Order: sequence, then C-alpha cells, then structure tokens
Amino acid sequence: MSFLDLLKLLELSLILILTVNAKGQEWSVDVPSFINATLGATVTIQCTFNYPHEQQTDKVQLYWKVPISRAFDTKVEVKHAFIYHPIDAYVLKQYRTKTKLIGDKTMKNCSLMIKNIKDDINQLYLRVTGKNDSYSFVKNNVSIRVYGSLKPISDKYGMCFVPLPSAT
Repeated sequence: MSFLDLLKLLELSLILILTVNAKGQEWSVDVPSFINATLGATVTIQCTFNYPHEQQTDKVQLYWKVPISRAFDTKVEVKHAFIYHPIDAYVLKQYRTKTKLIGDKTMKNCSLMIKNIKDDINQLYLRVTGKNDSYSFVKNNVSIRVYGSLKPISDKYGMCFVPLPSAT
C-alpha cells in the first residue's frame, strides 16, 4: 500500500467519523414520562436536551408548555399554554411564581421545579428556541399525577377535610 493510498484511507475515515458525529447533533430531550407527587409538594422534573450545533447559542430559550388553549390580553389565542416562561405574565395563572427553571440551559439542562403543586398535569413538554429555529418535544412529554386532594366532609363535629386520591 502506497503513501497516497494511506492518505486516501485516512481522509475517508475522517469523513466517516465526521458524518457519524453530525448525525448525533439533532433535537433530543431526556425527561421522565410519569411523575407521582403529593398535594402541595415541590416537584422537580429532571431534564436534559440537545440541539443541532448550528442552532447552539448562549441565548438559548426554554419554555415548558401544555396542550391547553389560552387567550392572552392581546386577544391572541395560543393552543398550548405556558407552565414556565421567562416572562411570568405569559404563564397560566395557577402556575405564576410557582415554576422555576433550575437547570443551566447553557449546559443543556432543562430541569424544572414546580412549587406547591395542586393539580395533575398531563402532556407537559419542553420547547427549545435556538439561534433561528425552535423545536417542541410534544411526543416526549411528562405527566404528573397529584395524590392527596382535600375533600370537605361533614360529620357530627362539623366540617373537616379528608385527603383522597385525585380523580382524573
């Protein structure tokens, strides 16, 4: 085998390595699909994501959404409402000041904390906005089941509250 043949083989190997690594740079997220929580507890959704190299920026934006329609003050209706948004006014009223992005988005950590959880949340998903493109991980969603709802009952001593599993 000549020196020229070795160079060609090395060049071909390098191209194959670069191609394999480039395919790994797609939109992806790693989240649990289901979380059990106790009424009033703080829930943390552990989350990591990846996105194409050409979209990567220190100004990456992360949002957590649910498929619930909501109209803003501007009368514009959105089909998927925010559970977390950097601007609290865009967040569903019952989650304002209760959600916080605790992961370092520049390190591709999208972990979310929800304080004082009251209700089940179904199909909660992450949306990532890079340099000039966005991706919603609608199929990689998280559902949170809250146990311990308080139901008022009355007995001979008066009104009291009994913890019961929440209904879905």
